[in-house]
Amino acid sequence: MVRACIAALIFALAAPAYGAPLPDIDEPLRAGARAPRDTAVVVGIQDYTHIADVPWATRDAQAFYRLLIYTLGLSASRVRLLDQGASHEMIRDALAQAAEQAGGEGRVWFYFAGHGAASSRDGERMILGQDVRAEVSAFDSRGLTTAELQQVAGAHGSQVMMVLDTCYTGRDRSGAALVEGGRFVVPSYASRAEPDVVAWTAAGPNELAQPLDAAGHGAFTYFVVGALRGWADGQLDGERDGQVTLEEASLYVSDSLAAAQIGSQHPALVAERPEGWVLSASSKLELPPELDATTALRPIAPGPASASYLDALEQQAQAEQRLAADRARLQALHGQAVQARANTVRADAHDEWLRVQGISQAGTESGAKALRVFIGRWEDYSEEIDGVREHIEVPEVERARERLNELARQLALTGYGLVPPIQLLDSGRFQDGSGAVLKARDLGPIVSAVSPACAKLETARKRRAISWSMVAGGSAVMLAGFIPFAVDDSTGETLVSSSDTARKLGYVGIYGGLLTMSSGYTLSSRWGYDPKAFLQCAQQAADPGAGTL
Repeated sequence: MVRACIAALIFALAAPAYGAPLPDIDEPLRAGARAPRDTAVVVGIQDYTHIADVPWATRDAQAFYRLLIYTLGLSASRVRLLDQGASHEMIRDALAQAAEQAGGEGRVWFYFAGHGAASSRDGERMILGQDVRAEVSAFDSRGLTTAELQQVAGAHGSQVMMVLDTCYTGRDRSGAALVEGGRFVVPSYASRAEPDVVAWTAAGPNELAQPLDAAGHGAFTYFVVGALRGWADGQLDGERDGQVTLEEASLYVSDSLAAAQIGSQHPALVAERPEGWVLSASSKLELPPELDATTALRPIAPGPASASYLDALEQQAQAEQRLAADRARLQALHGQAVQARANTVRADAHDEWLRVQGISQAGTESGAKALRVFIGRWEDYSEEIDGVREHIEVPEVERARERLNELARQLALTGYGLVPPIQLLDSGRFQDGSGAVLKARDLGPIVSAVSPACAKLETARKRRAISWSMVAGGSAVMLAGFIPFAVDDSTGETLVSSSDTARKLGYVGIYGGLLTMSSGYTLSSRWGYDPKAFLQCAQQAADPGAGTL
C-alpha cells in the first residue's frame, strides 16, 4: 500500500500537453560522500561496428560515471570509463585491474550499457564487446558471460555490484534482431544469489531493455541513477533516512517503469539480503521528483520552435563539456603525479649507478655482478600511481648494459687469451690462432656478451646440450631397465633377480628411459643453435672488427 502511494505521488498525472519535463540526471549531484576503497568500470557502447547501435548508451555511461564520482564518492582515479572501442579483452582487463585495486577491501562496481545476448551453446547471459560481428557463433567468442564477470570482479574477495542496462534476446532497444534470422532462447534466470555479489539487469528473460527518449537515456539507467541520487530514499515506508538501500532502489525502479507505462520491462535482481546493501548515503540526496508519465513517454520533438528541445541540447552540451574538462583535469593531475614520482625514482637510480659504475671500473667479476643486479632492478621498473601501473624508464640501464657487455668481453678474453681468427673444427669444437682447442661451452660467456642475438644463440646451445643430456641419461636408464631380464646362457637363470618387483622396476626403467630419450631428441631439434653463427659471434668477441649477428 505504501509503495503504491509513493509511486502515485511520484507520477501524479498532469495535463498531457503541458506535463513537467523529466528531471535532469546528467547534472552532477555533489553529495559529499566518500568511498575511497571502491573501484568501478563503466562501459557504454553506443556505436557497434558490425551490428545495430544502442541509442543513448554513451550518455547512460557518462551519467553513471558522474554518479559514482560525485554522488557515491568514488575517487576518479579508481573509476575506468570505456566507451567506443571497448572490446571483450578491454572490458575484462579493466575489470581485473579494478578488482586487484580494490583488493578485497572495497566494493567493485561494474556498469554496462550496450548489447547483450544468450549463448548459443547453453543460453547463458552475456554482454557483447564493440567488435562483435553479426554472427550468432561470434557472440560466444566475443561476449563475456555474467558468470565470468562475477568471477573476475570478485577475484580478490571484494563485494561486486553489477548494473547491466542490456537484455539477452539478441534484439536492439527498438526490438529489431541483431542477426537476421538468428534466434536466442533465453532461459529463466536461475542464478543463485551469492553473499557478496549483486547482478541487477534491466529486463527479464525475453524482454527488451527500452529507451526513454524524452530523457535521452535508457529507461532502466535513468531510474537507477535517479534512485541512487536519492529518489528511492523512503521507498519502503515513506520515511527518508538519508540513505538508499538496494532493496529500496530496486523497488523504486520497478515502480517507476510501471508508472511511466513501460510495463513490458521488468528488471531482474539477483542478490542476497538486498536490504543490507547501502548504495548511497548523504544528507544532500535529492527528493523524488513529481513526473508526468505522459511526458516521460513522449520523445523530445526537434525543431527550431521547440524551446525545450534547444534547452535540452544546451544542457547536454554543457554536461559533455564539464565531463571532458573533468577528465582532462584528472589526466593532467595524473601526469603530474607520474612525472614527480619518475623524477624521484630516476634520482635514486642515478645515485646507485654512480656507485655501481665505480665498482665496475675495477674490471672484476664483482663489478659484473653489480651491473647485473642494477639492470635487473631498474630495466622494467614500474609503480602503481593513482591506481594505474606506470612504467618508469631509467636512462642509466642502457649504459649499464653497454658496460656489462664490455666488462664480460674483457673478462672472457683475459680468462682464455683468445687469439683471432677462430675456426670451427669438424669435431664441433673451436680453435683459435694460437692452436688452443675449446668447447662451445667454454666460449659461451664470451658469446653472450657480444649482442642480444648472440646471447639468444648461447641460450639455444645450452638448451640443446640439456636435451642431448636427456637422450644420454634416458639411454642409461633404459639399459638399466633390462638388467632384471638378463639370463645366464649356461643355466637359464636370471643374473640379478626374478622377483615381480624387480621386473616391474625394469619395465619402468625401460619405458621411462625411452620416454626421456624421445623427449630429449624432440627438444634438441627445436632449439635454433647454428654452429656457424656461434662461430661468427666468437670471432666478434675475439676481434670486434669481425662481422657478427
